[in-house]
Amino acid sequence: MSRKSRVFPTYLPVVLVGLLASSLQAQVATLLVNDDAPLGAVGMVTGIDSPQTNGNGGWAVVVNTNDGGGAVERIWGTPDGVTPPASLAVEGIVGIYTTTDLQNTIDIDDAGNVIYRSQISDPPGTQPGIFINDVNFIIEETSITAGPFTGFVWDLISPAHQLTYDGVPFFNARVRHPDGLGGEDLYEHLMRGADFEVLLSCGDTVPGLPEILDFDSSCLDSWYHMSGSGMEYITEVEMETGGTALTTTDDNAIVVSGFAYYADRAIVQENAIVPTSIGGLVGENWDNFDYMDVNDFGEIFIAGDTTATTTSDEFIFFDGQIILREGDIIGAGAISSSVGYADMNEMGDWAAIWTVGGVESLLFNGEVVLQVGDLVDIDGD
Repeated sequence: MSRKSRVFPTYLPVVLVGLLASSLQAQVATLLVNDDAPLGAVGMVTGIDSPQTNGNGGWAVVVNTNDGGGAVERIWGTPDGVTPPASLAVEGIVGIYTTTDLQNTIDIDDAGNVIYRSQISDPPGTQPGIFINDVNFIIEETSITAGPFTGFVWDLISPAHQLTYDGVPFFNARVRHPDGLGGEDLYEHLMRGADFEVLLSCGDTVPGLPEILDFDSSCLDSWYHMSGSGMEYITEVEMETGGTALTTTDDNAIVVSGFAYYADRAIVQENAIVPTSIGGLVGENWDNFDYMDVNDFGEIFIAGDTTATTTSDEFIFFDGQIILREGDIIGAGAISSSVGYADMNEMGDWAAIWTVGGVESLLFNGEVVLQVGDLVDIDGD
């Protein structure tokens, strides 16, 4: 669940499920899309990936299908959970382009618009491009036509594009900047909108960070998130180590909407102290930040690990506190192993895939709601 919901990254290998209930105690998993089963007129489903939901009850998923005439990738879903599911985008002829290989990073807004990355085979040649529905948005290796980098060239668009509730795109992009010497330098930028507004760039000075962002082409982690309206964002950044006191063991930190993130007046940075006031253990430092999100209320959600022992280092951090960690007892057993996936929605509900009592489980606000081996309602009754 991002600000919409990204909580189901094909949690079961052959099924995308929806949790429909009036209370956590009454959760029922309902089958939405099933591998190796027919999907209406589009044929048999032979693969499922990248499920997403919006803030309107809708959902979308990349499926491979075969109607007997060959395999086709498509985005299948519904804008509101009430409208019958249908194809929202299909590889093949898209406007003036021929596309192949929907690259399993999609998003859906509240109106049912979808953003996706696809390989373009013609024209202008084999390059990845970003589309919103059937309209091309960006093509790698082409000139930028708007915004502060007009005339520069797109080098790489990270497969982590997102849409706000009302359809504004966010994306990480690597741009070729002229170096003044007849060559080019590559810099990465977090950008927003069709006018390619720049939110954050390699080389920036970010208030609260001890050093500038690294001068390279990969200072921004591809795992970023923005809030439902797009007014807030969160990302992991890499700071400059050359000529600074930082090393590769402490150069990563969390940035929220242009400022370094602090928890109880302590920076959330690789190898920095986790304050005991927020749930840290004595002598514990931050280590890795794996999943993160922010909503329009400014609530921060992070899942990752620290330098604690391997039986207690994995954590869930929400709204200023570590609220759950490996080794805690919930439901039928102890939490163990790494967080497999985690996210938060716009209302502050969070979900995580984690092992509980030795069984891979789906947690919702700290309670187990689904485990491998549970029964699934296959016909919605």
